[in-house]
Amino acid sequence: MHEGISIQGAKTNNLKNISVSIPKGQITVVTGLSGSGKSSLVFDTLAAESQRLLNETYSSYIQQILPHYEEPDVERIQNLPVSIVINQKKVGGKCPFNSWNDDRYLYWTKTPFFKACTTFYWLFYGVFF
Repeated sequence: MHEGISIQGAKTNNLKNISVSIPKGQITVVTGLSGSGKSSLVFDTLAAESQRLLNETYSSYIQQILPHYEEPDVERIQNLPVSIVINQKKVGGKCPFNSWNDDRYLYWTKTPFFKACTTFYWLFYGVFF
């Protein structure tokens, strides 16, 4: 079994000295009320520290090009793997699947990722169901 990511004493933004353990090798969902610190924990603490540590391994020339991440206000983070940070930003006001003629939906259906997902879906459901 993988050791989990351990965060102790996180005080970034509106976090109030919280300590959590997040399992590795599983999909983990962080939920809570608006303003409860979900983004502060995931983006401003975990992702920022992971990217900051990764950026320190590059040469000073590359470090100048990369985005800079501040060290989070936390006592200790253990077993933190390298992460890929996906920006938390809305694409637009409408869901791309509300209208079949919507340009965003038409763009989405032309991406290789969508084609791979639909192929996997039909292969899976065609074989198992």
